[in-house]
Amino acid sequence: MKKINTDNIKKIVVIQTAFIGDTALSLFFCNNIKRTFHDAEILFVCTPISYDLISNSPIIDYCIAFDKRNKQNQKEIFNKLIFEINLFKPDIVFSLHRSFRTSKLVSKINAALKVGYKNSVYNLVYDIKCNYYFCNHEIERNNELLRPFGFKSENIYKTVEIKGNSELSKLNIKPKSIYISPGSVWATKQWLPKYYNELCIELEKQGYNIIIGGSNSERNLCNEVALNTKAKLIVGEFSLNDIVNIIKMCDLVICNDSAATHLAGLAGTKCLTIYGATSEIFGFFPVSKGSKIIKNENIKCSPCAIHGEKKCPLKHFKCMKELFPAKVLEKSIEMLN
Repeated sequence: MKKINTDNIKKIVVIQTAFIGDTALSLFFCNNIKRTFHDAEILFVCTPISYDLISNSPIIDYCIAFDKRNKQNQKEIFNKLIFEINLFKPDIVFSLHRSFRTSKLVSKINAALKVGYKNSVYNLVYDIKCNYYFCNHEIERNNELLRPFGFKSENIYKTVEIKGNSELSKLNIKPKSIYISPGSVWATKQWLPKYYNELCIELEKQGYNIIIGGSNSERNLCNEVALNTKAKLIVGEFSLNDIVNIIKMCDLVICNDSAATHLAGLAGTKCLTIYGATSEIFGFFPVSKGSKIIKNENIKCSPCAIHGEKKCPLKHFKCMKELFPAKVLEKSIEMLN
């Protein structure tokens, strides 16, 4: 593909309105934008839930939260978003999201170049269409959008700086701390709460301090995981940018195939990701140095879905039920040592 001159590109829009994990991974892409388009400003469009994470990254110059789930005022919100983006006067738009709504948004933006994927819905709006390689990590897939501009894949997993709150020092995070995030949007991606609880108890016996985090909706789950432990619960207390900085102070993250895996990547903290219904082959595995994955290797029905399901399609849930705490503990200690 012919290289495009980047000298006159000074204002860039990046759109990613998917889940928190996808948005977190897009910060690696923005890091690489800064390496490709020197001195260019980045305006990032994300969902409200990801706003604190994106807006507290020094590589992002401007951030707009797009409340795409507000069905009541959708037209008004959409038109306001288009107005604000065009006010920025972008030279180029990168769409990391492949939905029809995002393509429709891109079609309304006044920019000289619009870059997206070949498999995006309504891809006619894009001037440059790049391949989306399902076998690659999401960070590598995103970087395909930079190929026409001469980007080379070197050090693409470099830690991304995220500003934290000065109040974090009051948490008094001790040495030998492990951050555990037991939740997931999808039930079949979630390791059993009682298994997480057993793991926490055993890790405490070995002298480790446990921090359990999650959203407000996961409060009951986190309380169940913390039962009969000395774990520090920080459920719903901190913004995503603060969570990244909390993770940075820990020795290990243990979680499901969820956003916490990718927040650990931003922090540069090693992560043990537990897979059930999904798989690392879909391109969302941990990237921090020393990270590992663990899954039940003895079943043939997993993975059963790219995002997981609300219930096991075969009604046995062996992918998680037969992945016992002793195996996860063994892998955790191996990583910590």
